[in-house]
Amino acid sequence: MKRTLLMTVSVVALAFATPAMAAGPQPNQNDATINQVGSGNTGQADQAGGNNYSDIEQLSDGNVAYTGQNGTLGAANDSGITQYGSVGFNTANVYQGGNNNINTSGVTQEWGYYDKATIRQGLDGGSFTTNNSTVLQAGTGNIATVNQN
Repeated sequence: MKRTLLMTVSVVALAFATPAMAAGPQPNQNDATINQVGSGNTGQADQAGGNNYSDIEQLSDGNVAYTGQNGTLGAANDSGITQYGSVGFNTANVYQGGNNNINTSGVTQEWGYYDKATIRQGLDGGSFTTNNSTVLQAGTGNIATVNQN
């Protein structure tokens, strides 16, 4: 009787443990959210590992936002920066690296003048790297630069 009960318990335990062992290690999930109000702020999110997500929102003028995402092989990097200012002079920088990653970024700079957006994606290479970027700037004297590899 003891052997039958012990064997039954072992089989049930193995049945529940097998799916977890088969799935293997799960990728990292890095989330960063920064909200800033006022002039002259700096918001920076540096993320490494797999599946990086960042969102920076700044309300006013003369702000700087930076997102650096360097995902592991096959990871997804997703970055969003939104800057609203009546005068402008805001700067947004996005770097998304890693090998064979899916990189998505969006920069929105509204109501300002002389705003600057720079996006660099996939510069580490990999034949299966996918890069998607969007830059929306309203005002005059704005500059946008996008480098994708």
